[in-house]
Amino acid sequence: MQANIKEVKGQKAFRIARSKEFECYSMSDVYRKISAETNIDFTTVIEFLDCMPTFLNGQAHKERRAQQARTYADRRRTATHRCKAHISSVVGDLKSHWGGYDVLNQLARPLWLVMAEELLPIGISYKPEMDILPDLFLAHTPLTRRKKCEAFLKELTAYHGYDSLTDIALVTLGARPFVNALSTSVYVLAKRNHGKTFAEIEYPSYLPMPGLSYLHRVAASEDPLVDPTIQKGMHFKCVIHDDTYPEEVIAKNQFGVGAHVCIGRQIALAAWRSLCSELSEIDKRIAPGEIEIVSAAPFENVVTCCIEVGSD
Repeated sequence: MQANIKEVKGQKAFRIARSKEFECYSMSDVYRKISAETNIDFTTVIEFLDCMPTFLNGQAHKERRAQQARTYADRRRTATHRCKAHISSVVGDLKSHWGGYDVLNQLARPLWLVMAEELLPIGISYKPEMDILPDLFLAHTPLTRRKKCEAFLKELTAYHGYDSLTDIALVTLGARPFVNALSTSVYVLAKRNHGKTFAEIEYPSYLPMPGLSYLHRVAASEDPLVDPTIQKGMHFKCVIHDDTYPEEVIAKNQFGVGAHVCIGRQIALAAWRSLCSELSEIDKRIAPGEIEIVSAAPFENVVTCCIEVGSD
C-alpha cells in the first residue's frame, strides 16, 4: 500500500516531521489507487479519510482541523467530566480487587467508549462497526474488511448525511492510540514499580507510552537543510517515540509534532491524570502481568495487557 520508507530517529526525525517541505502521507490517495486497480467503489471511504486532518496538508489541513477543533471544543468538557466519573467508578472496584486485572478490557476500552459516546453528536451512538474503521489505515487489512468499512460508512451517511463523517473521523482517529497508550502506560507503571503499592508510585504527568510511535512523511521537495540527499517523493518513518529518547522528549512529542498535534491531547491527558490521582489512593501492591502487542503499522496493537494487584 505504500512506497519504500526510510526510518529516521532523533533530531532528524523531528525536523522532518515539523518541516513544511514534507507532507503527510495521503490515505485517501491510497484508496483512489486501490479503487482504480480493483474497480471497487471506495467513494465514501475516500470522503471519510479526507475528513481527517492527520492525512491532509496545506489549506485543506487547516480547514479540516479548525472544523474538528470547534466540534471537539464544544463536547470536550462533558466528555472529560464523564471520563473522570467513569475512572472513579472503575478504580473504586479495583480497590476491592485481588489478583490479575485486565487493564485493556476492564479499564482502557470501556473508558474509550464513554469518551467516544460524548464526542459523537446527539443522534449518533457508538456502534461495534466503528471499531474496525482504524483498520483502513493498515497496510495488510484484507480487501473484504475494507469493503465492510465502505458499506458501513455508506449506510451511516445515508441515514445521517455526509456531515456525520467528520464526527466519526474525530473518534476513529483517537480510538486505538488512546486505548493502546492508556493500557501500556499502566503496564509500564506496574513494571517500573514492581512490588510497590499504588500509593507509593511517583506518577508522571504524561503517559509513559504513546499511542503512535512514528509519523509518515513524504518529501514535497529537496531539502538540503535537513539532508542534502533527500529527493522529492521520498518516504520517511519519523520515529517520535523510542526508549532511548529522554523523558522530556517523549512527554513533549507523544501527541505528535508541529501543526499535526493531536486534537484530543487535552482530554487524553486529563483522563490519564485523573486515573493516576485515583490509583494513588490504593494501598495494594502492583506488579506486571501478561502483555501481548502486535505490530500493525502505524499502531502497536495491544492484544493483552494485564497487571497483578495485591501481589507480594
